[in-house]
Amino acid sequence: MTATWAGDPRTWTAGDLAAADLNTEIRDRLDWIHAALQAAGIYSTGTPTLLSDAHTISVTGIQNVTSGSDTLLQVDALEFTSGSEYGYGSTGVESISAGVYWLGAQVSYAESSAGQRQAWFDYEGTQYNRVIAENADTGRDTALFTACLIEMAADKTVHLYCRQNSGSTLSTTFRLQMMRVSV
Repeated sequence: MTATWAGDPRTWTAGDLAAADLNTEIRDRLDWIHAALQAAGIYSTGTPTLLSDAHTISVTGIQNVTSGSDTLLQVDALEFTSGSEYGYGSTGVESISAGVYWLGAQVSYAESSAGQRQAWFDYEGTQYNRVIAENADTGRDTALFTACLIEMAADKTVHLYCRQNSGSTLSTTFRLQMMRVSV
């Protein structure tokens, strides 16, 4: 989506700022953002709420992660689903219908040795929002959070990966949530 500013944003100068001018500027910018989200299909026209087909799914798992390798996290259980837009298997969550999906995940490493921890999404061989926690402390849990929007084709699967380099095998727990926000 390419969007341009429809108004003429004011150039502010040093000195007193009139409240009415600032209120108008903020209103115009929020109206522009709302219109851009409507054009992208994230909000329904005229209503500042998500589309009615914004179904969600949440899956969980527990897995040991060996040091030094990218690890595909295996789903253990379906925690929650609303609607029938999703399929899930041991390797991830599948979009039944094409659309724009919001994904969020938490990967928690049990306390153990110090080191680097990572988590990211993989869709069709492309990595999305790889987060890295450097220098985890010995004796403290590490929780990583990652989220992004991905435009997915029908019947495609998103995978959640992690990596650690502490020199040992660590236990992880994770939750992957996904919501279809636009067709």
